[in-house]
Amino acid sequence: MDNRENTMGTHSMEKACTRRSFLAGSLAAGAGCALVGLTGCAPQKSAPAGGAMAATGEAAAANGTVEAGYLTYFDWLGAPPEIDETAITDTVEADIVVIGGGNSGVCATLAAAEAGARVAVVEAQTEADYTFFGHDIGHLNSAWAREHGGDAIDEIEFIQDWARRNMNRTNPLLVRQFASRSGATLDWILDHLDSAIVENCGIFGVPKPTAYPGEISGYKCWSSAIHFQDEGTDWPDAAKALKAAAEALGATWTFDCRAVKIVMEDGRATGVVGQTSEGSQRLFTATKGVIIAAGDYSGNPEMVFALNDEYRDFVQARGQDYTEIVGNGRAGDGQRLGCWAGGRMEPGPRASMGRAMGAGAFGGIAVPQFNRDGNRFMNEGMLGVWGNFFQVMRQPKGIVFGVADANWKDYVQKNAPEHVYPGTGGFHDGGFLQSLEEELPQVMAAGAEGHKIRGCVTYGADTLEELAGYLGLEDEVRETFLAEVTRYNELCAKGVDEDFGKDSFLMDPIATPPFYASCIDSSEFKLGLVELSGLVTDGNQQVLDGDDRPIPGLYATGNSCGGRFALQYCTPIAGISIGWATTMGKIVGETVAAL
Repeated sequence: MDNRENTMGTHSMEKACTRRSFLAGSLAAGAGCALVGLTGCAPQKSAPAGGAMAATGEAAAANGTVEAGYLTYFDWLGAPPEIDETAITDTVEADIVVIGGGNSGVCATLAAAEAGARVAVVEAQTEADYTFFGHDIGHLNSAWAREHGGDAIDEIEFIQDWARRNMNRTNPLLVRQFASRSGATLDWILDHLDSAIVENCGIFGVPKPTAYPGEISGYKCWSSAIHFQDEGTDWPDAAKALKAAAEALGATWTFDCRAVKIVMEDGRATGVVGQTSEGSQRLFTATKGVIIAAGDYSGNPEMVFALNDEYRDFVQARGQDYTEIVGNGRAGDGQRLGCWAGGRMEPGPRASMGRAMGAGAFGGIAVPQFNRDGNRFMNEGMLGVWGNFFQVMRQPKGIVFGVADANWKDYVQKNAPEHVYPGTGGFHDGGFLQSLEEELPQVMAAGAEGHKIRGCVTYGADTLEELAGYLGLEDEVRETFLAEVTRYNELCAKGVDEDFGKDSFLMDPIATPPFYASCIDSSEFKLGLVELSGLVTDGNQQVLDGDDRPIPGLYATGNSCGGRFALQYCTPIAGISIGWATTMGKIVGETVAAL
């Protein structure tokens, strides 16, 4: 963990802004308060609190101004809301205010409460709908993982692999902390849970793939993710137990309360204004700091369209309505609140947890894949399903299919235990493997009709020619496909993928019937789960302003924090997104509590 102190220096705010002037909404241009003089954060026409947080936006051409990092196709940032002091019904006093009680927020709250801080959580979800994303927590070297057959991971190897996967665009100080503290964080979480939850957990990818050498195409992958499952013992149940532990220490949750503005006094974050769905407002004061843990922005299509260049291009190339490109995540409140308070978004290319493609029903194994023209088009082992996704979306729009033969189950054993990996028959993975074993006979019986496995239409045939017919490949495309399989088998015999460079140990021929083809469709873009870019911070997760100076009292963690992923999501350890959230949430809670 990085323990160095931040040098505050002179903050770039030009003038002080009192709480009264803040609440009165006097942040017009020229007032010299929170947003003036910060690159990409110039204030615009004031908007009411509710409307400011809505995803409306304007076209850049109509607006006539393009500010780097904030205004592209849409003014996704908008103006900060004007706060009516008379609408504030009461005040909650705390040492720390946490915006969002999700995966990172609940860990930040519990850690801070255990350190003796008074913590108030501002949560937009209603209590009845309050839930958490995910099932897996990826981490390094927990005592629990060692006891359950997980890999012993060299931290330096992990850090080097992470830098390669992200093209050295992530924050090394954050990566180092995750590598060194994620295991202890997982053990800390488990210490707060009932034995019924812990005993129903398993480890992803154990038993380990018997023929996987630990590296594919230069990238490593480890079995070190805990998996929560079943109603009553799933991760949301575990996370709510963490909430209860924090509440027992005095932490409070205010539900149905959306943070609409961060209070800035003399350049310091000193509180949060929250607004209920009925329009009433509450002021939460923070003597130590405000932690933004409000998640991502995949639920805000204008932010996705404006900030994720690659996804915007995919959407436009397919003639889709961008408003339909919505993920499973949050609305971008945390990113916008941080920018209004003087922070900024991390530079692109911005990462996303895109829709896992892989080889259809065969998931993330490196069987040969072919596009609508019958051509093989990539090294299928490169970066697992996440690497597959971006190459698939660059193919001619239409069908893309992975092809396997009767030896598919043996081939599974050569592949990395990344997400969407069929598994080895072990805990959690067994469901995926079992579904293939049970349903592939149904595929053969279905003939030309095909059979869906995990949402992917899959065909089976005794000959490749028959398989091509089921796929609807005709004339030149059919001949191209058959020739490409022949070429692939020749390369397998050589032991060298001269076309795309797939590792030789993955070069198994498609030669033993029956043959299978499982299909996905690249003609329509779907967002997937969450966006992974956030606010620029230092190694303490303290938000930086336009001059790269830390903003006193303001922190960001989880998917509201940048510097964790770049380019795309990747899983050297399955469940690593939630691993990042829980680990860094705990760390920032401890950091702010110690102020």
